[in-house]
Order: sequence, then C-alpha cells, then structure tokens
Amino acid sequence: MDLDQLDLNPRIIAAVKKAKLKSVKEVLRFSGPDLQRVTSLSGPDVQYLLRTASSHLRGSSVSTALHLYQQKERFPEQHQRLSLGCPVLDGLLRGGLPLDGITELAGCSSAGKTQLALQLCLAVQFPQRHGGLEAGAVYVCTEDAFPSRRLQQLIAQQQRLRADVPGNVVEKIKFGNQIFIEHAADVDTLLGCMRKRVPVLLSRGMARLVVVDSVAAPFRCEFDGAASAHRAQCLQVLGAELRRLSCAFRSPVLCINQVTEATEEQGAAAGLPGARGERVCPALGITWSNQLLMRLMVDRQRPEEAVLAPPSRTLRVVFAPHLPPSSCSYTVTSVGVQGTPGTKSC
Repeated sequence: MDLDQLDLNPRIIAAVKKAKLKSVKEVLRFSGPDLQRVTSLSGPDVQYLLRTASSHLRGSSVSTALHLYQQKERFPEQHQRLSLGCPVLDGLLRGGLPLDGITELAGCSSAGKTQLALQLCLAVQFPQRHGGLEAGAVYVCTEDAFPSRRLQQLIAQQQRLRADVPGNVVEKIKFGNQIFIEHAADVDTLLGCMRKRVPVLLSRGMARLVVVDSVAAPFRCEFDGAASAHRAQCLQVLGAELRRLSCAFRSPVLCINQVTEATEEQGAAAGLPGARGERVCPALGITWSNQLLMRLMVDRQRPEEAVLAPPSRTLRVVFAPHLPPSSCSYTVTSVGVQGTPGTKSC
C-alpha cells in the first residue's frame, strides 16, 4: 500500500521514504523506538505515523466478536448447524451440532446415545434448507455390531419424524446408500481409519458427518493404570486427527462416550446423577475433555419413577462455547428421538 495514500504531513512521508520504507506494511513492522531511530523523526511524529498507518489498514471501524456473531446474514456458513431432526432438540442446541469441532455424547447404557447418532446419520442427508448437509455419514463402530435393523426402522419412519420436510423430498433420498460403516476394535485401527479411510470420503463430498461409537471402548480395553501416559498421548493424537478432519471439511464429529462413577477427587460437580442415583462422569478423563468443543450428556429415568408415565430421558448441555448449561427431556420411540416440548430448563 502506497505511503502517499496516508493523510500525513509531507515532511513525515519524506522522512519515511528516506529510510527506504516503501509501504505501510513495512512501517508497521517496526516498533516505535526502532522507527524513530531509522527515520530520525520525533516521538510524537512516530506515534502519529503508526496510528495513521494502522487505521488506514483496518478501515473505518473495528468489528467485535459479538458484532460478527450478530451478523448471521453476512456470515451464514459460520452459523450453519447440523439439525438433530427434532425442533425441540434443535432449540436446545440453537440449531444443532456445530460443523467445526468434536461433540461428545456421553451417558449410561440404554439412554439413547446410539439412537440419536443414527438419527443424525439420516438428518445429515437432507438439503441444507431443512437442516442437513446434503451428504452421507461415516459410522465407526468400536464395540458392537452396527445396528442395521434399527437403522432400517428409522428410515421407514422418516416421513413421520420429519413432518417439516415435503414428502417428495424425503422419498428422493436414498438414506441407506450414504452411510459408510467401519469397524475398529483397537486404537491403532481407529487412528488408521481416521488418517486414511475417512479423509477420502470427506474429500470427495460423500460424507459430512463422522460418528465414533464409542470412543472409550478401545482405550478401556488396551490401557490400564500403568499405561496412563501412553493412553493420554494416544487420546491427544486421536483428538487432533478428529479436529483436523472437522475443520478441514466443515464436518461435525460426534463421539459417543461411556460414563464412570465420579470419584471423590473429581468432586460432586464433576458428574451428573445417574440412573441409580450415583454421580457419574464421562470416561477418559480430562485429557479427552480438552479435545472437545461441546459435551452433551444423556440420562435415563429410573424404572421406579416410570410407573405412572412412559419412561423419559434427559439431554443436558454440560459445556459449549456458544450455549449455557441447559437440558430438556426426550423420548425414544419407533419413530425416533423426539424432544418433549416445554421441558427445557437452564
């Protein structure tokens, strides 16, 4: 950028050019004292030169992070979310899953974690105007066989679950053809899958969602207490690979996690009430927690509490950079996972 474009005294501009500084960017590479030394200008002249140069480069005003966040119409991609296929759940998460970063879904057995993951694998295939990403999903199983029978049930019920989408749109989507299933029983296989096979599908646009069900299983099988340092290193490598894939291809990553009973060292605030009343917290510890963008936890109502009403479940936002801690109830039926209206709480 030419120095003559700056609104400066010709004497200052002549001193800058005499010092063989040819552009505004070159001027801003110097600190105040260094610029004063090479131009022989006074201290006030140098400060005025730096203020004028920086103001010229940044424009007439500075936008804050809040200002950018409020201008959704100018930055639609930054505010895009992957719908969960339910308006109540989407309302809790302000649109759904973020496209950049790792979202963890932790909870006890039979709380509906896999059900919600399968529903997301279908929701991602819808057009963007209906909350999808118009692509498939990669589903990595680490402990159980892929629940193909349940998936077919959900596919058959999509028109009932997604009443907001025209029927002809639902009929055109070949849901079963766009879910790519991988099995990884150990950590090395899981890392190899994320480094070699998954990037191919994402780079070709065949998938825009990655699901790992579950992330804790291979680590719990391979590592014991004596190998905690090696386990932490592998967790960091896995987290880095998942974040890289998510950011490079603008694809959400959902990691299902198991829970463990919270210890006294972790404190009461570390966990949430479990199905039997004990306090539980997600597995894999703080090393894995540091890899996450958002943590969600699900809990199932205790059997003795469901005598007079159908059993319900709770989805909680534990932490997220854009959401307050909050929760809502949901049910799992033959149609899918559906939030209960009017149950959101903060």
